[in-house]
Amino acid sequence: MMDFKNKSVTVMGLGLYEKGTGIEAVKFFLRQGAIVTVTDVRSAKDLAESVEEVVRYYNKLPKLRNPSQPPLTLRGGEKRKLTFILGKHREEDFKNADVVFQNPSVPAESPYLRITAKHGVPIVNDWSLFLSRHTPKLFIGVTGTRGKSTTTALIYEMLKFEHSPIPRNRRMASKVWLAGNLGVSPLAFIDEYRGEPIVAELSSWLLHHFPAVKKSPTIAVVTNIMDDHMDKYKSVKEYIADKEHILRFQKKSDVAVLNYDNDVTLKMGKRVSGRVVWFSVKKHVPRWVPLEKILLQGEHNRANALAAACAAEAAGVSRVHIMDVLKTFKGLPNRLQLVRTVRGIQYYNDTTATTPDATIAALKVLGVRGQVSGAQNLKPKTWNLKPRIVLIAGGADKKLEYRELAKYVKQYCKAVVLLPGTATAKLKKEVSTAMAGQAGVRCQVSEAHTMRAAVKKAHLLAQEGDVVLLSPGAASFGLFKNEFDRGDQFVDAVKKV
Repeated sequence: MMDFKNKSVTVMGLGLYEKGTGIEAVKFFLRQGAIVTVTDVRSAKDLAESVEEVVRYYNKLPKLRNPSQPPLTLRGGEKRKLTFILGKHREEDFKNADVVFQNPSVPAESPYLRITAKHGVPIVNDWSLFLSRHTPKLFIGVTGTRGKSTTTALIYEMLKFEHSPIPRNRRMASKVWLAGNLGVSPLAFIDEYRGEPIVAELSSWLLHHFPAVKKSPTIAVVTNIMDDHMDKYKSVKEYIADKEHILRFQKKSDVAVLNYDNDVTLKMGKRVSGRVVWFSVKKHVPRWVPLEKILLQGEHNRANALAAACAAEAAGVSRVHIMDVLKTFKGLPNRLQLVRTVRGIQYYNDTTATTPDATIAALKVLGVRGQVSGAQNLKPKTWNLKPRIVLIAGGADKKLEYRELAKYVKQYCKAVVLLPGTATAKLKKEVSTAMAGQAGVRCQVSEAHTMRAAVKKAHLLAQEGDVVLLSPGAASFGLFKNEFDRGDQFVDAVKKV
């Protein structure tokens, strides 16, 4: 890894997460003695908490400041080592830098990154930096369009303990790091890392710079590949190419855990250098995990559980301990999370459903729960269930199609409350088309300009035995800071019902 002391580094994208990529990158470069410029198109007001976190950290590193200068404040102070350019980007910060750090939220096609490349300035991210310094003996990476977080969390739980048949003898294993989208940036522990196992959720953005270091995880999991992020990629082919970096540099001794039920991952298996382990919920390949023992509901979660089981077993975890986790793991917040039941109405937070496919999965789970056993596997035309879901959906468009989702809305939803955003008009049009010619009671569609108003409307539309489901099927840009802020606002509004 290159020496960053006194080098000019531009961090593109500070971000809003305390342990996130942008903030940890700034801290890392400051520790290295670099001259850091932080630039973000968000305003200083929007980024106030992140800026304050970085400033606090800077002021704890006295060696970086001129002793004669007062501590850095947002209004002034020593600016040689740390400068903020917020609300815009400047061309000079990219063409004159020694290194540019790309936050995962920044699309590869950014004109400023093109300027960077034109001037021969290296572009890095947290994983290319980490892997240029370290080569973990056990590195389990998880990617895919859906199911990454749940699968990563399951694997992490399976690896956290060395299992013993006698529960009281269970003890902590060597430290296991949880990193990537679900955990922290690897730059948060790059200086203290001593070869411990790493379990990481890796988005396509994080995988984008793996070719720079020509390394892939020792155990790579691809849950599935579907259309997503078409607002930031030129084509599906480019999106898949970034995803496949998780496999591209594996050695013969490495393992790839792939979904046999997905056409794209099925083709990926032909290009794997190491050993392939397939998983399938449709019995296309042998499996030892009894699906009825998995606590998580829904076919998509069964697939996640199988993927995690295969990865953990490849890492040396016993089947007994794997099943202990699968029998007890209740899921992650913001993913089909039951928030509260009020007067017989259940409120579910599924804010991480940012694609139509993810919302379909939620509707299939909640729409049939307790009504028809096994109905999740039926085709739409065979359903004959009373709609009981009030869906809160809509948001920013990622250039995805909503026609298929509209079919499920028609079947499962008694009402839809749409949040503002560029995807909302598309979803509204497709639902209207799906409802055309339908006799009898039709799904009621309305709109709300805030989450609080949406929850209030949904509450009035729901009756005992119904479900109010936040599952947007779209991104959160515009109305919310991020998808988790969207979920937090939903939870807060539900608590006030």
